[in-house]
Amino acid sequence: MNMSNFAQSFKDLYNKKNFKSAYALAKDSELEAYHLTKIMKNPILNPTEKTIEKLAQAFAENNNTDVETEKEEIQQFFQEWRDKKSSTGDNSPMNQVQSWSLNLEVTTNDLSEFQKNILPDIMAQLESVGEGMIIVKYAKKGSIILGLESSSESYLKIRNSYLNGELSELLGFTVSDLQIQPSLTQWFQDMFTQGWQSAEELLTPQRLTPAFFAQEAKRAKQINLQVYLITHSVILLMNISRENEAEITVNLKVFSPIESDNLPPDLKLKVLSEGETFGEVTARSNDSFIQYEFQSEQGDEFTIALELGEAIVTEDFVV
Repeated sequence: MNMSNFAQSFKDLYNKKNFKSAYALAKDSELEAYHLTKIMKNPILNPTEKTIEKLAQAFAENNNTDVETEKEEIQQFFQEWRDKKSSTGDNSPMNQVQSWSLNLEVTTNDLSEFQKNILPDIMAQLESVGEGMIIVKYAKKGSIILGLESSSESYLKIRNSYLNGELSELLGFTVSDLQIQPSLTQWFQDMFTQGWQSAEELLTPQRLTPAFFAQEAKRAKQINLQVYLITHSVILLMNISRENEAEITVNLKVFSPIESDNLPPDLKLKVLSEGETFGEVTARSNDSFIQYEFQSEQGDEFTIALELGEAIVTEDFVV
């Protein structure tokens, strides 16, 4: 039994209920991207009653059917996959989920209008090419940058279409770039996110905290914040460590590039998840560094933000 077909099977289920994409389903069911990501992983084979209720209500409203009947069908769907998984003795995730980004040459001053009127058709086309569900994590303006998640199989099919020059024609917009968003846990295999340097290149040994964990990886990045035509440079150090496969510890420190200097007063280090701040530290006038530490699990997404006055620089990560 090829368990990676789960994403395709779930796509078939919501297509049958007249939803063209996971994006359309998310909008109508009010399920967050995080919950849809879990549908492609364990332990979503035991979905919560709240998740089943939201799916059933969306299916019922879209097809003028009974909510209880829809709930029974959804529960049966997941039970069949539990049975299949049990019969294979396979305890691995249903799909290897790949995070990736896609750049579209679309000029718009109204992102919400794009998301409402254009993105649904784009996602339906992408899912047709990838033959599986695709989750929209975010949409950003400039040209349009979409942060997406899918099974690795779906990503590879879409990438092949992109490399063959077919994807732009199918979507009706020029695709200027398509690339994988590296997982933070790949740092343990010396596969680092672009732009991050060896910590020793930017910081002296005295400023680097010794390792206390079985596995540890640290990288640093110089970040420039421009306030009233004055550029303030700081060094962001990220140290990740783990004692087991399920959870990592993320330790963030911000230093001045010059060891004897203090940080700019009121510099803020924030950590955000799903657009909400869950950690924040502010530099005082005599702080030589600031730091924040938190735990994260595989599949979690977070954003690091450095703010000084009106200047903001962000870094996105998936664990």
